[in-house]
Parts: sequence; C-alpha cells; structure tokens
Amino acid sequence: MNKTYVLLIAALFTLGSRSAHLSVAQRVSHEQSSFNMEDAVVDHPAQIPKSALRVLVEDRHVAQQLRIHNLSPDQIPSSWFQTAEVHLDGGNEKDFVVIGKGDLLGANVTPFWVIRNSDKGTQLVLAVPAHELRILKSRSRGFKDIWVGAVISGDLSTITYHFDGEKYQVFQRGSAAN
Repeated sequence: MNKTYVLLIAALFTLGSRSAHLSVAQRVSHEQSSFNMEDAVVDHPAQIPKSALRVLVEDRHVAQQLRIHNLSPDQIPSSWFQTAEVHLDGGNEKDFVVIGKGDLLGANVTPFWVIRNSDKGTQLVLAVPAHELRILKSRSRGFKDIWVGAVISGDLSTITYHFDGEKYQVFQRGSAAN
C-alpha cells in the first residue's frame, strides 16, 4: 500500500512537470507567425511594454505623428499600435512584433517593428514598411528569419532578413511582376 502511494505520487509529479514543459513548447509552436496589414488581426494581442514605446518614439513615422498631433514622447498613444509577443530565439525570451495602425498606415503598407529584450535592454532589431510580415522557421545565428512583402507599382516585392547578432539585415530581395 505504501509503495503504491509513493509510485502514484512519483507518476503524478512526472506527468505534471512533463505537461508544464509541453505547454511552453506548444505555446511557442502555436504562436502567430504571419501578420498582414489588411487583416490587422493579432491572434493573441500583447500590451506594448513601456520600454518598447520609448524605442518607438525614435522612429521617424512615429515622431512625425507626435508632431502632427502635438504630443510629447511620453504621451504616445498605445492605440497607434497592435502588438504580438513572439519568440525569435527560443521559448523563454519575450520579443514583440509591433504593427502600426491609424495615422501610421501608408499606401498599402504599414510600419512593422520587431523589438527584442536582451541583456542590453529593449532593442529595435527591424523596422520596415510592408504589407505583410512573416516569421520563418529557418534561423540565422539562432534567431528566426523574417520575410516581408509589399505590392509596389503593381509588382510584388519581397525581402528576407537574417539576424547578424545585433539586428536583422537584408539577406535576399525578390520581385514578381503582376
């Protein structure tokens, strides 16, 4: 009886810790990896961290809107953005894809920002106007690659970015005539 009780406790402990591990892995494998300005839908919206807002006020599009609306950098409205938590380097860190909304929208493009938290603080690792952004499964220097696309003058223009250890850099450009 005592041995059965100990085995039951051990089995429950093993299953519990295994399911906790799987829930982190499942969360990362099921996170949103494709963002489109027309859908403007983030499956699981995240609140944009204040540290990320401080990074975004340095962006020229955001700074221009702050001037137009006569706002100071500390008055930046979070309603200008839609944010998704992503994991570029693994399941433990919190990185963010931030999508411009409202007055930040351009002609068939919107600004996308990719922000990561590191031991150096909150860093902007990619800022690009695009119609669509995809986080790929392929990796460079341990970080997921990023693909963006936009239709410019009727032609599809794409760029694949690789992480260089500090930021995302252009790896490959493509285009297709319509």
